[in-house]
Order: sequence, then structure tokens, then C-alpha cells
Amino acid sequence: YYTPEAYGGGKKTEEYLRMALGMPDQVNPNPYLPSWGREEAHLLLVKHFMKKEQWAQAKEAFGDAYETFPNSYQLNELGAKLASK
Repeated sequence: YYTPEAYGGGKKTEEYLRMALGMPDQVNPNPYLPSWGREEAHLLLVKHFMKKEQWAQAKEAFGDAYETFPNSYQLNELGAKLASK
């Protein structure tokens, strides 16, 4: 995602993020152990579509993410930007 397009970045972003979102949820028996990644993958996928100006796909990805993380500040910021598109 962060590699510049001039160096081949962005070509497999959607594929890798969808693969990450397809993985099973982490189940940690100890609530003090970290568990992260799913919210960030959703955010990056929405940003990827926005960067490519693929608004319909960005809105669809946002809807999927919002179902799982409705209280995410960053996700709600992206939603506000998408509302005008």
C-alpha cells in the first residue's frame, strides 16, 4: 500500500487486503494480549479505493467496515469524505 506506484506499489493492495480480511478472527484467551489488524485492513481498503477514485467500491468497502467497527474514529472520518462523492 505504501510503496509508490512508480516502484510497483498498489498493484496487489486490494488482493492482499481482501486476503487479510478473509482470515479468521484472532481468538486470544487472555484479554490483555494484543489483537489487531482487521480494522486497519478495512481502513486501508477504503483508502485504496478512494485513492483510485473508485467511489462505488470505496462506499461498499466502507459499509462492510462500518458494520463491524461503527465507533471507529478514522472510519467515520472516511465516511464523511465519502458522503460527498
